[in-house]
Amino acid sequence: MKASEQKHLKEMEHWFHHGEGKCLFDAQIEWVDAYLSSKKPSLCSQIGGAPYHWDRYSKDTHVVHVDRRMEYFCLQGHSVCADFFSLPFSDESFDAVFCPHIHEILEDPKQFFNESIRITKTGGSIIIMGLNPKSLWSLQNLLARDNFFPWMIHHWGLQKILNELGGLPVRVEREEFKYFGFYSSGSMMGGVRFKLIEKIMHQHFNQFGALYFVELVKTAYPLDFETSNAI
Repeated sequence: MKASEQKHLKEMEHWFHHGEGKCLFDAQIEWVDAYLSSKKPSLCSQIGGAPYHWDRYSKDTHVVHVDRRMEYFCLQGHSVCADFFSLPFSDESFDAVFCPHIHEILEDPKQFFNESIRITKTGGSIIIMGLNPKSLWSLQNLLARDNFFPWMIHHWGLQKILNELGGLPVRVEREEFKYFGFYSSGSMMGGVRFKLIEKIMHQHFNQFGALYFVELVKTAYPLDFETSNAI
């Protein structure tokens, strides 16, 4: 990864885990917990970000980061410091690979997606989490003419993600949107969840959630008919 990308990664991690994005990180934890409890994958990898509650469900989890200081947060013996474009794992190593917001700080996310798919077993899941540009948070960001997300390079919508994945050996298993509260950095409003608004928005305008979660399933690479005949 480039030095600029590593800088944005650290800013992103701080924003989610210690800053205004903490409420979104908590929402992500709820979703990840629900996924792990239902799917129960044996071998997992999380690329970037502070670890989720892996010790509850899957102790064989490798958390990949680019900063040695992140080892403090990781499960003992499963902290891996590596370049996200060259992951130190064999092909088809994991049942599930979690990619929280990494594509938003990279200049070439398709290369990263290729690497994430490579280490996922056929039939396994690649989980991509991102911030939704159609959400209330993004609308506030636009109206305020300010940048709530100082670490972000790309503000990717879900459809743009799916377009970027075109041609890769994956299919969409599930799409979900979560968290419909307003953004607030003030101490008075910080952490307030507008329950009524969230309920109405979730029922009638689901795609306006601040977060999106895409669960992809890795399919078998298509057989090249001409190549196979030549062999």
